[in-house]
Amino acid sequence: LLSPFGLARHLWCLRTQVDIVHVHNISWFGAFVSLVAKILGLPVVNKLPNIGERGIPGMRRHRFSALRIALLKVADAIVAITPESATELASIHYPPEQTLQVSNGISLLPMPARGVAPAAAAVNVVYVGRMVSHKGLEDLIHAWQWVQNRARHPARLRFIGERGRLDPKLQR
Repeated sequence: LLSPFGLARHLWCLRTQVDIVHVHNISWFGAFVSLVAKILGLPVVNKLPNIGERGIPGMRRHRFSALRIALLKVADAIVAITPESATELASIHYPPEQTLQVSNGISLLPMPARGVAPAAAAVNVVYVGRMVSHKGLEDLIHAWQWVQNRARHPARLRFIGERGRLDPKLQR
C-alpha cells in the first residue's frame, strides 16, 4: 500500500530531472503514476498492453471503471500496439492524434511538443516498473545504447522500481 506513495515521493524529487514518464500498464497503480506525473507537470505516455477482457472492454465491467478510464485518458499520448488497441481507444473518445500506433514499442516520430528543450539540455527518461526479465529490460538497455549513439542531446535513462530477479550483469 505504501509503494505508490513512495513512488510519488521519488517522482517529486526527480521532477526537474525527468522529461517524460512512460507508464506501461492500465492498472490502478499505473493510473496513480499517471495522475502524480500530471500533477507534477510531467508529460505521460501510457501503453495499452492488452485488448478485450484485459483491455478497455474488460475494464468497463469493473467498479469505478469511469474513473479508471478518465485516469487513462490523462496521458499525453497512448501507445496502441495493435489496430484493436487503437479501436478500443477510439471507443472511449481518446484523441486519435494522441494515439501512437506502433508494434509493442515507442514511435520514433516526434510527439507533439510541449516546449522546446535548450540545445544543451539532456533528455531524461524514467522506466517505472518491476525489474524482471520478462519486462524486456535487456532490450531496453540495448535500445538505449542505440538512442545514445544517435541522439542530438545527452540522454539519460533511470530505473525506478522493485529489484526483481535480474541477472547481476543486467543490474550493473
